[in-house]
Amino acid sequence: MQGLSLWSRAIVSQEGEPSELLNTLREHCPEFVQTAAFVRKPNLIGFRFLEWVHSNKLAYARQQGWLDALTFYGVRHLCSRAVWAYWEQCVSEPCAFSSNRFLNFDEWWQRAMEMKLAGSVSYHEIAPILEEYIELEARAKWLRLLATANIKITTDVLSQLERIVSETRQSSHARSGKEGHKKSSNWLSIIHAGKRRCLREARRAGCLDLFKELLRSHPRPIRLRAYLRHCKESGLQNWLQQCPPFEQWLFAADQYIRE
Repeated sequence: MQGLSLWSRAIVSQEGEPSELLNTLREHCPEFVQTAAFVRKPNLIGFRFLEWVHSNKLAYARQQGWLDALTFYGVRHLCSRAVWAYWEQCVSEPCAFSSNRFLNFDEWWQRAMEMKLAGSVSYHEIAPILEEYIELEARAKWLRLLATANIKITTDVLSQLERIVSETRQSSHARSGKEGHKKSSNWLSIIHAGKRRCLREARRAGCLDLFKELLRSHPRPIRLRAYLRHCKESGLQNWLQQCPPFEQWLFAADQYIRE
């Protein structure tokens, strides 16, 4: 929605109120086009649209009191950074943007995702590395939780561990040492090797500082740490005794809300 708002502002600044803008807004949010705010001040479409999104599409978040948190993490998301960077270029270099004034929203969005953010990397180049690192961190936390809970690992969980290690080894080119050695410390060492590879890729791309900043501000690692503490401190022993698969544990972590 932030991208659609910025695209609208860029289009209006160049063309006023083109039919392409109206058609795109009707496609994505037909309710907004019918509002008085849209009709009264069409030159402020981009601003009014974002206000409308906060009041309508994100009404539940506002009612529950976490709209500010959503905005805080949203503007720090890698995707938002790319969109803002491209919009700033459009504003600061209007001559360059004028040649692209007929770009529809999908084309404009694609250009934004190709915007160089740090060093020489774009969203498309750094996003897969970032997401892989975060998922590896989640897997490490899950393994550590099972290892410290003195829980007998079931056959299903063991099979999943083998799949995780296989995927991580293929990704990081790490060696597990003795084949068939099932100690969790070895599983974790392979996962940590994958994380180190992600950091090396970010360093080679010249965006290591940005990469670390994105990790610190990404909501998923923060939620994972909170849920891990919750698993250790609350009465979840009965659930853990069932050895929940990684996907099930990760889903519960993503849904976790601290009281």
